Amino acid sequence: MPERCVDKYMCGTHAPLWLTTPHPALSDGIIRSPVCGHWSSDCCRFPSNPIHIRACPGNYFVYKFIDPINCYLAYCADVNTAVCGTCRGYETCVSEDKVNWRCERQDPNTAVCETCREDETCVSEDRVNWRCERQEQPIFRGPELVCGRIFLQVGLDRAALAAGRLDVSSAHLADFRCTEHQESNGTVWFHVEHREGSCGTQLRTNATHATYSNTLFVYPVTEGNRSFNAPESFPFSCSYPLDSQTSLDVAIRPYLEEARVVGLGPSARVAMSLYRNANYTDPYSAGPVVLPLGTALHVGVSVEQDDLDGFAVILEECYATPSADPEDPVRFTLIQNRCPSNRRLVNIEPSGPSLPGRFTTLLSLFTGDYDDVFLHCSLSMCDHRQASCSQRCLSRVARSITARKLQTIGPITWEKVAK
Repeated sequence: MPERCVDKYMCGTHAPLWLTTPHPALSDGIIRSPVCGHWSSDCCRFPSNPIHIRACPGNYFVYKFIDPINCYLAYCADVNTAVCGTCRGYETCVSEDKVNWRCERQDPNTAVCETCREDETCVSEDRVNWRCERQEQPIFRGPELVCGRIFLQVGLDRAALAAGRLDVSSAHLADFRCTEHQESNGTVWFHVEHREGSCGTQLRTNATHATYSNTLFVYPVTEGNRSFNAPESFPFSCSYPLDSQTSLDVAIRPYLEEARVVGLGPSARVAMSLYRNANYTDPYSAGPVVLPLGTALHVGVSVEQDDLDGFAVILEECYATPSADPEDPVRFTLIQNRCPSNRRLVNIEPSGPSLPGRFTTLLSLFTGDYDDVFLHCSLSMCDHRQASCSQRCLSRVARSITARKLQTIGPITWEKVAK
């Protein structure tokens, strides 16, 4: 902007606005400068709202304009200062009459500045000794990740995005159509279901975990006419355990407990129920269950569908104890290594990607002459597309489940015949 009075009717307006004070130096930071509008032979007939100005490396200025006090005022640009854009880092744009401008070396000692690279600025504390200094790059704070039961959530710090000149409105997941985001406390959050194919999410499984992976892409702020810019990518993934244990508890109805592993998603929510019929449609109500010996116990072990959709439930080990303590040394094995311990007493129903683990056993004096029976099961989930994912008997020795905390349902009391 000009630092001198501008003639009336210039700059496409009646009273052109000009700066009444000199532009700032680099060391001045942001300054507040008054402006005036020329009218009726008075260069400052219309004092307008002050504006903010900052000098930047490369001999240019950034202005923050304020609406003029009326519609007959407009800001002017001084075309004579175009030469200032050609000044080098060690030169200053100067003028004696504010009309004719030139680039002038600041100091004879600034010869070192000619050696500065494009990413360096020539600086001096005493205006005598100069050096080339690399411009500091903003430190980008890494993304935050939350591995939830239903959603994977990745958050980026808005201030860090701005410092890195990244445009949050351009961000998308692996599927470029997935752009929805929410902002909370300065963090921009993106979320995606932990389901294969959701917004391009990929699924990998092994013997112990299911891992869901995706990538968030954020593009740089577009400058000038350049429309293509390579994005910054932020890959993320969450792993969820595929094994769990459950038992029947006093309420008979499904009992829920959440087990978390640091840095991973939570274990799937498991429910174990006792049913009256072989169709597994009529569960027993809450409270103790009293049944005659020889009654068929239909047991279903399921995982909430939203947790691991498309995974099959595999019964690894099930056993009966006379107490609610799963560590009770008195136990009777019903299923071991995915296999019935006695096919006359236990029948395992076929499982599938949308079916719970089910088995039927006959109520008997499993553990001797005890009144009550409690059932406990260890299970795993696996990708049904893998050949090894089936309720087939294993030859290997099953892993011990005693090291984990179990839930307990019971008792199932056998009915005694009156003498």
